[in-house]
Amino acid sequence: MPTDDEVRDSLRRAANSHDPSPDAWEGIADRTARSSSFRVARGAVTLLALAVGVGGVSFAIWALGDLQRTPAPRGKATASGAPDSPSAAPPSYLPTDERWAPPTHRDGGKTVMPVTFADGTTADIVYPPELALEELSVYPDTSIDGPEGCGWSISGTRYDPSVGWIRGDAPLVTHERQDGSVAALWKGQSSHEPHDYLVYRFGSWSILVPCQTASAENLAIWAEHLDGYESPDGLLVLNAAHPLTLHPFNDRTNGPTIRLSDADLVIDIRHSEPCGSLSKERGGDTGAGDGVVQWCEVPEAGIYIYANAFSSAGKDRLKALVEGLHVGHVIRASSPP
Repeated sequence: MPTDDEVRDSLRRAANSHDPSPDAWEGIADRTARSSSFRVARGAVTLLALAVGVGGVSFAIWALGDLQRTPAPRGKATASGAPDSPSAAPPSYLPTDERWAPPTHRDGGKTVMPVTFADGTTADIVYPPELALEELSVYPDTSIDGPEGCGWSISGTRYDPSVGWIRGDAPLVTHERQDGSVAALWKGQSSHEPHDYLVYRFGSWSILVPCQTASAENLAIWAEHLDGYESPDGLLVLNAAHPLTLHPFNDRTNGPTIRLSDADLVIDIRHSEPCGSLSKERGGDTGAGDGVVQWCEVPEAGIYIYANAFSSAGKDRLKALVEGLHVGHVIRASSPP
Protein backbone atom coordinates (compact mmCIF):
# COMPACT_ATOMS: atom_id res chain seq x y z
CA MET A 1 0.00 0.00 0.00
CA PRO A 2 1.39 3.47 -0.79
CA THR A 3 2.59 5.32 2.30
CA ASP A 4 -0.02 8.06 2.11
CA ASP A 5 -2.86 5.53 1.68
CA GLU A 6 -1.56 3.44 4.57
CA VAL A 7 -1.43 6.42 6.91
CA ARG A 8 -4.82 7.65 5.70
CA ASP A 9 -6.32 4.20 6.35
CA SER A 10 -4.66 4.05 9.75
CA LEU A 11 -5.98 7.41 10.82
CA ARG A 12 -9.49 6.76 9.59
CA ARG A 13 -9.55 4.02 12.19
CA ALA A 14 -8.97 6.49 15.05
CA ALA A 15 -10.91 5.76 18.20
CA ASN A 16 -13.33 8.60 18.48
CA SER A 17 -15.02 11.40 16.58
CA HIS A 18 -12.09 13.79 17.03
CA ASP A 19 -10.43 12.88 13.75
CA PRO A 20 -7.90 15.13 11.98
CA SER A 21 -9.58 17.76 9.82
CA PRO A 22 -9.83 17.14 6.05
CA ASP A 23 -7.19 19.84 5.51
CA ALA A 24 -4.72 17.74 7.48
CA TRP A 25 -4.74 14.96 4.87
CA GLU A 26 -2.98 17.14 2.29
CA GLY A 27 0.25 17.25 4.27
CA ILE A 28 0.31 13.64 5.43
CA ALA A 29 1.89 12.15 2.33
CA ASP A 30 4.64 14.77 2.22
CA ARG A 31 5.51 14.32 5.89
CA THR A 32 5.49 10.55 5.79
CA ALA A 33 7.36 10.25 2.50
CA ARG A 34 10.48 11.60 4.19
CA SER A 35 10.38 8.71 6.64
CA SER A 36 9.17 6.01 4.26
CA SER A 37 12.58 4.33 4.23
CA PHE A 38 11.80 3.08 7.72
CA ARG A 39 8.54 1.49 6.69
CA VAL A 40 8.04 -2.05 5.45
CA ALA A 41 5.85 -2.68 2.39
CA ARG A 42 2.70 -4.51 3.28
CA GLY A 43 2.76 -6.55 0.08
CA ALA A 44 -0.12 -7.80 -1.99
CA VAL A 45 -3.36 -8.58 -0.24
CA THR A 46 -6.64 -9.66 -1.68
CA LEU A 47 -8.91 -7.65 0.60
CA LEU A 48 -8.51 -4.31 2.35
CA ALA A 49 -11.15 -2.63 4.48
CA LEU A 50 -11.30 1.13 4.97
CA ALA A 51 -12.53 1.54 8.51
CA VAL A 52 -13.99 5.00 8.84
CA GLY A 53 -16.07 6.14 11.79
CA VAL A 54 -16.47 6.72 15.46
CA GLY A 55 -14.50 4.52 17.78
CA GLY A 56 -13.03 2.31 15.06
CA VAL A 57 -9.88 0.28 15.44
CA SER A 58 -8.42 -2.63 13.59
CA PHE A 59 -6.69 -5.64 14.98
CA ALA A 60 -5.99 -9.27 14.29
CA ILE A 61 -6.83 -12.32 16.30
CA TRP A 62 -4.36 -14.35 18.35
CA ALA A 63 -4.52 -18.14 18.44
CA LEU A 64 -4.60 -19.02 22.13
CA GLY A 65 -4.27 -22.68 21.28
CA ASP A 66 -5.68 -25.43 19.11
CA LEU A 67 -9.43 -25.05 19.35
CA GLN A 68 -9.88 -28.48 17.75
CA ARG A 69 -12.35 -27.20 15.16
CA THR A 70 -12.82 -28.25 11.61
CA PRO A 71 -13.20 -25.65 8.85
CA ALA A 72 -16.82 -26.71 8.32
CA PRO A 73 -19.33 -24.41 10.02
CA ARG A 74 -21.32 -26.05 12.79
CA GLY A 75 -23.47 -23.11 13.85
CA LYS A 76 -26.82 -22.09 12.43
CA ALA A 77 -27.48 -19.27 9.97
CA THR A 78 -30.84 -17.54 9.68
CA ALA A 79 -32.36 -14.93 7.41
CA SER A 80 -32.40 -11.21 8.07
CA GLY A 81 -34.35 -10.17 11.12
CA ALA A 82 -34.91 -13.72 12.38
CA PRO A 83 -32.06 -14.70 14.69
CA ASP A 84 -32.47 -18.21 16.08
CA SER A 85 -30.55 -17.60 19.30
CA PRO A 86 -30.99 -17.20 23.06
CA SER A 87 -32.21 -13.78 24.14
CA ALA A 88 -29.54 -11.48 25.58
CA ALA A 89 -29.50 -8.10 27.24
CA PRO A 90 -28.59 -5.22 24.91
CA PRO A 91 -24.89 -4.33 25.10
CA SER A 92 -23.77 -1.24 26.96
CA TYR A 93 -21.85 1.19 24.72
CA LEU A 94 -19.38 3.94 25.55
CA PRO A 95 -20.99 7.39 25.06
CA THR A 96 -19.68 9.06 21.91
CA ASP A 97 -18.49 12.11 23.86
CA GLU A 98 -16.21 9.99 26.07
CA ARG A 99 -12.82 8.40 25.49
CA TRP A 100 -11.47 5.21 26.98
CA ALA A 101 -7.97 4.24 28.16
CA PRO A 102 -6.69 1.45 30.44
CA PRO A 103 -6.26 2.30 34.14
CA THR A 104 -2.92 3.85 35.12
CA HIS A 105 -0.86 4.16 38.28
CA ARG A 106 2.15 6.18 39.47
CA ASP A 107 5.60 4.73 40.05
CA GLY A 108 8.60 6.88 40.96
CA GLY A 109 7.04 10.06 39.62
CA LYS A 110 6.05 8.45 36.30
CA THR A 111 2.66 7.37 34.99
CA VAL A 112 2.43 3.67 34.12
CA MET A 113 -0.23 2.31 31.75
CA PRO A 114 -0.25 -1.52 31.63
CA VAL A 115 -1.47 -2.76 28.23
CA THR A 116 -2.18 -6.05 26.49
CA PHE A 117 -1.64 -6.40 22.75
CA ALA A 118 -4.17 -8.31 20.65
CA ASP A 119 -1.92 -11.38 20.60
CA GLY A 120 -1.63 -11.51 24.40
CA THR A 121 1.76 -9.79 24.75
CA THR A 122 1.82 -7.45 27.75
CA ALA A 123 3.87 -4.32 28.45
CA ASP A 124 3.96 -1.13 30.53
CA ILE A 125 3.78 2.25 28.77
CA VAL A 126 5.71 4.65 31.02
CA TYR A 127 5.69 8.44 30.63
CA PRO A 128 5.88 11.71 32.59
CA PRO A 129 2.50 12.81 34.00
CA GLU A 130 2.44 15.96 31.86
CA LEU A 131 2.34 13.83 28.69
CA ALA A 132 -1.15 12.64 29.81
CA LEU A 133 -1.49 9.74 27.37
CA GLU A 134 -4.36 8.43 29.49
CA GLU A 135 -6.45 11.29 28.08
CA LEU A 136 -6.23 9.78 24.57
CA SER A 137 -8.40 7.00 23.17
CA VAL A 138 -6.57 3.67 23.44
CA TYR A 139 -7.31 0.52 21.43
CA PRO A 140 -5.70 -2.45 19.62
CA ASP A 141 -4.83 -2.78 15.94
CA THR A 142 -3.57 -5.57 13.67
CA SER A 143 -4.73 -7.76 10.77
CA ILE A 144 -5.96 -11.21 9.75
CA ASP A 145 -6.42 -13.26 6.58
CA GLY A 146 -8.86 -16.07 5.89
CA PRO A 147 -11.41 -17.52 3.47
CA GLU A 148 -12.33 -15.34 0.50
CA GLY A 149 -14.93 -12.66 1.00
CA CYS A 150 -14.05 -11.31 4.47
CA GLY A 151 -11.11 -10.11 6.47
CA TRP A 152 -7.78 -8.30 6.43
CA SER A 153 -8.54 -5.33 8.67
CA ILE A 154 -10.68 -6.25 11.66
CA SER A 155 -12.12 -3.41 13.69
CA GLY A 156 -13.25 -3.10 17.27
CA THR A 157 -15.14 -0.37 19.06
CA ARG A 158 -16.56 0.37 22.50
CA TYR A 159 -19.04 2.73 20.85
CA ASP A 160 -22.34 1.76 19.24
CA PRO A 161 -21.32 0.38 15.81
CA SER A 162 -24.40 1.98 14.25
CA VAL A 163 -22.53 5.27 14.69
CA GLY A 164 -20.13 5.37 11.76
CA TRP A 165 -20.05 1.67 10.86
CA ILE A 166 -23.32 -0.15 10.13
CA ARG A 167 -26.86 0.76 9.07
CA GLY A 168 -30.32 -0.78 8.88
CA ASP A 169 -32.99 -1.88 11.32
CA ALA A 170 -31.97 -5.55 11.16
CA PRO A 171 -28.95 -7.60 10.07
CA LEU A 172 -28.70 -9.15 6.62
CA VAL A 173 -27.84 -12.58 8.10
CA THR A 174 -27.38 -13.90 11.63
CA HIS A 175 -25.30 -16.90 12.70
CA GLU A 176 -25.81 -18.63 16.04
CA ARG A 177 -22.38 -19.79 17.23
CA GLN A 178 -21.71 -22.98 19.15
CA ASP A 179 -21.36 -21.01 22.38
CA GLY A 180 -24.87 -19.57 21.96
CA SER A 181 -23.73 -16.07 20.98
CA VAL A 182 -24.67 -14.53 17.66
CA ALA A 183 -22.53 -13.05 14.89
CA ALA A 184 -24.57 -10.91 12.50
CA LEU A 185 -23.79 -9.52 9.06
CA TRP A 186 -24.91 -5.88 8.83
CA LYS A 187 -25.00 -3.49 5.91
CA GLY A 188 -22.04 -1.13 6.03
CA GLN A 189 -22.62 2.60 6.00
CA SER A 190 -22.22 4.28 2.62
CA SER A 191 -18.77 5.60 3.55
CA HIS A 192 -17.61 1.96 3.84
CA GLU A 193 -18.93 0.69 0.51
CA PRO A 194 -18.55 -1.91 -0.89
CA HIS A 195 -18.05 -3.56 2.52
CA ASP A 196 -20.62 -4.89 4.94
CA TYR A 197 -19.65 -5.96 8.49
CA LEU A 198 -19.85 -9.23 10.38
CA VAL A 199 -20.37 -8.09 13.98
CA TYR A 200 -19.52 -10.00 17.20
CA ARG A 201 -19.53 -8.93 20.86
CA PHE A 202 -16.66 -9.82 23.25
CA GLY A 203 -16.70 -8.15 26.64
CA SER A 204 -17.04 -4.38 26.22
CA TRP A 205 -15.99 -4.53 22.56
CA SER A 206 -17.97 -4.91 19.35
CA ILE A 207 -15.87 -6.64 16.70
CA LEU A 208 -16.42 -5.83 13.02
CA VAL A 209 -15.02 -7.96 10.20
CA PRO A 210 -15.37 -6.38 6.73
CA CYS A 211 -17.02 -8.66 4.19
CA GLN A 212 -17.67 -8.39 0.47
CA THR A 213 -19.36 -11.06 -1.65
CA ALA A 214 -18.58 -13.83 0.84
CA SER A 215 -20.27 -17.14 0.16
CA ALA A 216 -22.64 -18.51 2.79
CA GLU A 217 -20.10 -21.22 3.67
CA ASN A 218 -17.21 -18.79 4.07
CA LEU A 219 -19.34 -16.36 6.04
CA ALA A 220 -20.25 -19.15 8.47
CA ILE A 221 -16.56 -20.09 8.86
CA TRP A 222 -15.68 -16.51 9.77
CA ALA A 223 -18.64 -16.30 12.17
CA GLU A 224 -17.77 -19.55 13.94
CA HIS A 225 -13.96 -19.42 14.17
CA LEU A 226 -13.34 -16.13 16.01
CA ASP A 227 -13.34 -15.82 19.79
CA GLY A 228 -12.05 -13.29 22.28
CA TYR A 229 -11.97 -11.99 25.81
CA GLU A 230 -11.36 -8.71 27.59
CA SER A 231 -7.94 -8.54 29.25
CA PRO A 232 -7.55 -7.33 32.88
CA ASP A 233 -6.52 -3.88 31.61
CA GLY A 234 -9.71 -3.63 29.53
CA LEU A 235 -8.11 -4.19 26.13
CA LEU A 236 -8.92 -7.19 23.97
CA VAL A 237 -7.21 -10.51 23.26
CA LEU A 238 -8.67 -12.58 20.45
CA ASN A 239 -8.15 -16.11 19.20
CA ALA A 240 -8.83 -17.86 15.94
CA ALA A 241 -8.78 -21.37 14.53
CA HIS A 242 -7.73 -22.64 11.11
CA PRO A 243 -8.31 -21.62 8.30
CA LEU A 244 -7.70 -18.07 9.56
CA THR A 245 -4.15 -16.68 9.45
CA LEU A 246 -3.17 -14.15 12.09
CA HIS A 247 -0.73 -11.29 11.54
CA PRO A 248 0.02 -12.16 7.89
CA PHE A 249 2.78 -9.52 7.87
CA ASN A 250 4.09 -9.51 11.44
CA ASP A 251 6.57 -6.66 11.03
CA ARG A 252 7.06 -3.17 12.35
CA THR A 253 4.42 -1.81 9.97
CA ASN A 254 1.73 -4.43 10.51
CA GLY A 255 2.42 -6.22 13.80
CA PRO A 256 0.06 -6.19 16.81
CA THR A 257 -0.36 -2.58 17.91
CA ILE A 258 -1.64 -0.43 20.76
CA ARG A 259 -2.95 2.81 19.23
CA LEU A 260 -3.53 6.07 21.11
CA SER A 261 -5.24 8.99 19.38
CA ASP A 262 -7.08 12.28 19.45
CA ALA A 263 -7.63 15.07 16.91
CA ASP A 264 -3.98 16.22 17.05
CA LEU A 265 -2.03 13.02 17.44
CA VAL A 266 -1.96 9.30 16.55
CA ILE A 267 0.59 7.05 18.28
CA ASP A 268 1.21 3.42 17.35
CA ILE A 269 3.13 1.21 19.79
CA ARG A 270 3.81 -1.98 17.89
CA HIS A 271 5.70 -5.19 18.49
CA SER A 272 7.11 -7.58 15.89
CA GLU A 273 10.64 -8.66 14.93
CA PRO A 274 13.75 -7.18 16.64
CA CYS A 275 14.35 -3.64 15.40
CA GLY A 276 17.70 -2.51 16.84
CA SER A 277 18.87 -0.91 13.58
CA LEU A 278 16.20 1.80 14.01
CA SER A 279 16.86 2.90 17.60
CA LYS A 280 16.86 6.53 18.69
CA GLU A 281 20.64 6.53 18.55
CA ARG A 282 20.96 5.07 15.06
CA GLY A 283 18.49 4.96 12.22
CA GLY A 284 15.37 6.23 13.98
CA ASP A 285 13.53 9.41 13.03
CA THR A 286 13.03 11.49 16.17
CA GLY A 287 12.71 14.97 14.65
CA ALA A 288 9.16 16.14 15.36
CA GLY A 289 9.26 19.18 13.06
CA ASP A 290 7.70 17.37 10.08
CA GLY A 291 4.93 15.83 12.17
CA VAL A 292 6.26 12.25 12.00
CA VAL A 293 8.49 10.33 14.41
CA GLN A 294 9.40 6.64 14.51
CA TRP A 295 11.99 4.60 16.31
CA CYS A 296 12.70 1.22 17.89
CA GLU A 297 12.05 1.62 21.62
CA VAL A 298 12.91 -1.92 22.86
CA PRO A 299 15.18 -3.54 20.24
CA GLU A 300 15.27 -7.06 21.68
CA ALA A 301 11.48 -7.21 22.06
CA GLY A 302 10.76 -5.49 18.74
CA ILE A 303 8.79 -2.61 20.32
CA TYR A 304 8.48 0.05 17.62
CA ILE A 305 6.96 3.53 17.94
CA TYR A 306 5.32 5.39 15.03
CA ALA A 307 3.45 8.67 15.55
CA ASN A 308 1.84 11.43 13.46
CA ALA A 309 0.86 14.96 14.49
CA PHE A 310 -1.66 17.19 12.70
CA SER A 311 -1.24 20.54 14.42
CA SER A 312 1.40 22.71 16.10
CA ALA A 313 0.20 21.46 19.47
CA GLY A 314 0.50 17.91 18.18
CA LYS A 315 4.11 18.50 17.11
CA ASP A 316 4.94 19.79 20.56
CA ARG A 317 3.48 16.62 22.02
CA LEU A 318 5.54 14.54 19.57
CA LYS A 319 8.70 16.17 20.89
CA ALA A 320 7.63 15.42 24.47
CA LEU A 321 6.81 11.87 23.38
CA VAL A 322 10.32 11.30 22.00
CA GLU A 323 11.86 12.68 25.18
CA GLY A 324 9.59 11.02 27.73
CA LEU A 325 7.98 7.80 26.44
CA HIS A 326 9.37 4.43 27.47
CA VAL A 327 7.99 0.90 27.16
CA GLY A 328 9.04 -1.67 29.74
CA HIS A 329 8.26 -5.04 31.28
CA VAL A 330 7.50 -6.58 27.90
CA ILE A 331 6.30 -10.19 28.14
CA ARG A 332 5.67 -11.68 24.74
CA ALA A 333 2.73 -14.02 24.42
CA SER A 334 5.00 -16.90 23.41
CA SER A 335 7.35 -16.38 26.39
CA PRO A 336 6.89 -17.62 29.93
CA PRO A 337 6.01 -14.84 32.44
